[in-house]
Amino acid sequence: MARPGDRQSYTDLCARLRAAIPGLALRTTFIVGYPGETEDDFEELLAFMREVRFERVGVFQYSREEGTPAAALPRKVPPGVVKRRHRRAYECQQKISHASNAALIGSVMRVLVDSEIPVLNAPPGADETQIREPLMQDIRETSSRRRTIAGARNRAPAMAGTLHSTVNPVYGSRYLGRSEADAPEIDGMVFINGSEVNVGEFSDVRIIGAHPYYLVGRPERVSVKAMP
Repeated sequence: MARPGDRQSYTDLCARLRAAIPGLALRTTFIVGYPGETEDDFEELLAFMREVRFERVGVFQYSREEGTPAAALPRKVPPGVVKRRHRRAYECQQKISHASNAALIGSVMRVLVDSEIPVLNAPPGADETQIREPLMQDIRETSSRRRTIAGARNRAPAMAGTLHSTVNPVYGSRYLGRSEADAPEIDGMVFINGSEVNVGEFSDVRIIGAHPYYLVGRPERVSVKAMP
């Protein structure tokens, strides 16, 4: 793609950014299967991802475009190999994302409350684990269907109905929100376990559950209204 720099220069740049901005969330995109890409090249990409540990990553399969310099390059990568590398890169990032999200459990995060999801009330005597685990199972199943990894741009508005219907059977009130690191209709979300929030406002939530694509939080306090 004719971008300057190499692995070490980008690694150093990311390290300097993290040192200068605590809590920074880095995002990037990669193309796998570019003409001439070898197995060693791809393994270096995975090693780079593991070293830098981006918070949000999109991975795309190379697609030939007439009139571009790459279209005339030799040594095309077989489609089956491209698909396999695409899957492996997603699996690599999934582990990174899960670890990054799990590290947030117990912390307080400010989120923008996007929407309300009406669900059933918890049965008498249900504890927090019983309420939370079905939600995480539903999220896992939803994620599997969506084939979404952090930052991948394949979450269309039409998926909202799927998410709502999937979460509806879970006990307790639920809201959907997003942190400052989450782009709307692209990234994952924060599922808010509680009713002390208002749609369209910021709320501080304590993170109580983590998934590669989503977080689960409990309201600490409602903050100011979001700017229109």
